[in-house]
Amino acid sequence: MGQRRNYAKVHGGERRGEGQEKRLLKPMLEGIRENLTAVGAKGDPLQKAVLLADNGYHSEENARLVLEQGLDAYLPDTKFRKRDPAYATAGRHRRAVDRKKLRYRPRSHFGPSEFSYDRKKKTLICPAGKELWLKCRNFLSSDGYRGTAYMGRVKDCQNCALRSKCIRKPHTVARQVVIFHGRDEAAPTTFCQRMMERFDTVRGRFLYSRRMGIVEPVFANICHVHELDHFTLRGRVKVDIQWKLYGIVHNMLKILRFSRRFA
Repeated sequence: MGQRRNYAKVHGGERRGEGQEKRLLKPMLEGIRENLTAVGAKGDPLQKAVLLADNGYHSEENARLVLEQGLDAYLPDTKFRKRDPAYATAGRHRRAVDRKKLRYRPRSHFGPSEFSYDRKKKTLICPAGKELWLKCRNFLSSDGYRGTAYMGRVKDCQNCALRSKCIRKPHTVARQVVIFHGRDEAAPTTFCQRMMERFDTVRGRFLYSRRMGIVEPVFANICHVHELDHFTLRGRVKVDIQWKLYGIVHNMLKILRFSRRFA
């Protein structure tokens, strides 16, 4: 585990032997309730709190969990920044190499935005100048978004000089592109959709913007100040104990610092 390891993931999914964090939200909420009740909290302590999580916890199951429990929770999806008007021009200001020496590689394959629409013929034109035929006028995705599906001709795609930049898998015979027009009004509203609508409110984005100053400094302090840049033990039980010991030290120092301020 290197110096630049994401400790949010270490504390969440990977420390628990999970490849993803999605299945850890429920046990984390149960643990919070148990700990706060043990120190004297009355009722459900989560009903008086605001729950903020990163997009690793966003799923239909987790959205259902917090919404049905009536929690003031905000679980962003992976595309929440693309819907934010403040990030509309972020791409043009991005440097090839940022201050952390991370390189931003350009997209390796053509996206739907690079296919132009011919209004006269009512079809799409690929970057190579070939027409795509209309495959489905009323394409409906699994999450309720409706669009129009187009597909390239096999003879055009197989001999195209831009095939390697357009088609990802070698066995795919022709490129298919779906242009979405929005969510179908008749489609049932999913819990993920309800969570996205909650998150996109002014309150939701304001609360989530505070997460960077609430959560991330904890991992920065443990990683850089207390120098836990990697676990020195092996095995789930030992790693769990080591992480909790560092968490205790972090909390004790925080109590000591704030107790002096209010003494």
